[in-house]
Amino acid sequence: MKKSIPLKIVSCVMTLTAFCAVLPLVAQESEEASQEEGGGEVQESDAAKAGGEVQKSDAVAQAAGALDEMAARANAAAEKAQKHFHQLLRVDRMTCCTVEVREPRGDWKAAVERKFYPYGSSFRVNPGNEGRPLAVFVLGTVARVIATNAVEFTTREIEIGAKNRVLTPISGAFKLILPRNLPKGLFQVAAPNWTCRDLAGDSYFDYAALPDGDETNIRVITGEMTLSGAHYEIPKMRPADRLVVRTTSDKLFTSLRGESGIFGVKLDQGIVRKKDFATGETSDEPKVLDYRMSPRCSVKIWRKMAKVGGRVVVSVMTMDAEGEIRNRCAFAEGRYNINSGELVVDQKAAKAAAEAAKANADLLSGQATTEESGEETVSEEDGGEEKEDSSSEDIEEY
Repeated sequence: MKKSIPLKIVSCVMTLTAFCAVLPLVAQESEEASQEEGGGEVQESDAAKAGGEVQKSDAVAQAAGALDEMAARANAAAEKAQKHFHQLLRVDRMTCCTVEVREPRGDWKAAVERKFYPYGSSFRVNPGNEGRPLAVFVLGTVARVIATNAVEFTTREIEIGAKNRVLTPISGAFKLILPRNLPKGLFQVAAPNWTCRDLAGDSYFDYAALPDGDETNIRVITGEMTLSGAHYEIPKMRPADRLVVRTTSDKLFTSLRGESGIFGVKLDQGIVRKKDFATGETSDEPKVLDYRMSPRCSVKIWRKMAKVGGRVVVSVMTMDAEGEIRNRCAFAEGRYNINSGELVVDQKAAKAAAEAAKANADLLSGQATTEESGEETVSEEDGGEEKEDSSSEDIEEY
């Protein structure tokens, strides 16, 4: 016997079957939608991360650029220093002479032409028997030391990272050639009693060691230099300026004599104490005399060690081309209360006193002549006997 299925049950089964068929599709669509939303967020987060990384990379690039720029400047400065001077010194040429070299911590030996030697070496040029000697030493692309006679000099060893070069004359004359645009502080010529610094261009040095000291003839051919010593400084010597410096071996006397050109000399005049009346504070400041050096003018500096206190007492005197004293002062180093200041009498007053003395002498001479003629007349009347006249002796004593 067959049984029939109710219609409601059939409809429910069909509905359930349709729902089961549709459910996977709905799930797939929702999954795709969620994937799309997640993808957008991922894209947004990736973009944000990319932006941050770009900013970080830009900052790093800027820092790296700054470092590269600083390194480039340092390299440029190093290349600029290397451009003027070599790391080694070369004996470039030897004509009618022989050259000896003594390397640092070494002994004297014959130098080899076109060979490089380290800084710190000493050189000696010995003229030959025939011809004019010529020795050329190369310091850089332009820098040269040229010797045309017997000469001896030494160079200072280069410290690590140092850019300057120092040459010390021992004896003889030489010509120094440097770039005209050489920066300040890169080359010095240093002797025991003076130092030439900030050299540029060509210059001439003639150094002589004497039994009682040394004497140097310094001349600027082109360019400029600064010369300084104990208690004096010449801020700038220009072309055609020439000076002779002499100092005793005990360093107690120095003389400067102008040979050509006109240049300024700064002379020490000790220290002076100044008081600020507003605050009542006092300060010690150095006093400097600016003297104009010209041909035949001179400066003389005496020094002496004080018996009491052990300080150096200094006396400075300037003289013009006629030998007249223009300035004179004395002071103790580091003591404001031991300073004489200017001691020279006013030139007008000195000239007036000299003229008055000359007029007085002429007057006495005229009186003596009158008295002598009168005494001669009396002596003729008395039989030609002459009497001794002491007026001429008085004039000589005057």
